[in-house]
Amino acid sequence: MHRVTLSHSFYIAVFEFTKGQWRRIKFAGPTPIPYNPADSESYENLRGGTWPDEDDAIPPSTLIGTLRSRCSPAFEFDLPTEAQWEYACRAGTQTALHNGMDLTSVTEPCPNRAAIAWDFWTSGSAHHRVGEKLPNAWGLYDMIGNVYEATRDRLTDHLGAAGVVDPAGALTGTVYVAKGGAYNGKIDPRAAFRGAYSSSWVNGLRLAIRPLEGTPAPEPQ
Repeated sequence: MHRVTLSHSFYIAVFEFTKGQWRRIKFAGPTPIPYNPADSESYENLRGGTWPDEDDAIPPSTLIGTLRSRCSPAFEFDLPTEAQWEYACRAGTQTALHNGMDLTSVTEPCPNRAAIAWDFWTSGSAHHRVGEKLPNAWGLYDMIGNVYEATRDRLTDHLGAAGVVDPAGALTGTVYVAKGGAYNGKIDPRAAFRGAYSSSWVNGLRLAIRPLEGTPAPEPQ
């Protein structure tokens, strides 16, 4: 574990982005499972295949580009950074799970995780409607398990032990970070998990919003 400071405030969604939200925003019509998490969209569809680049340009045809074009510029929709995601997931804890508990096993059911996450043993080999498990201390659901959640960051293997401010991942590369684990995971569903995925790989997501400059930063935990 290494220390991270977030100097800017942000909002993050209470729930994983759902299939119904995706289809409504992209004008794709109804879906029979609107409250299940969206889990089959590539990074290219979310934010563009070459992001983040020098000017962080986001194609207007992507999900994030569409949301930004329809909403006030005072609140900038985006994917969370890895640091923002983990800060939100942990909700002040430093344990493997956001309920203040650790994993008891990765080869058999973990009772400490059963109430908060859909994993290999609890899911029935499928993702589930969002919000059915217990939330973390900040009221965020499914931060662990159900579907992998995309972040903005390129993957770096050199996180370092020293404290960093507003980390944003590697400057180059084509592999990105996904967090939280998924319904079929045994060890992945935990706060510190870091998945490595190409820009064409499919994931779930959780929206974040960066408000105007001048809004107070999150309280340190």
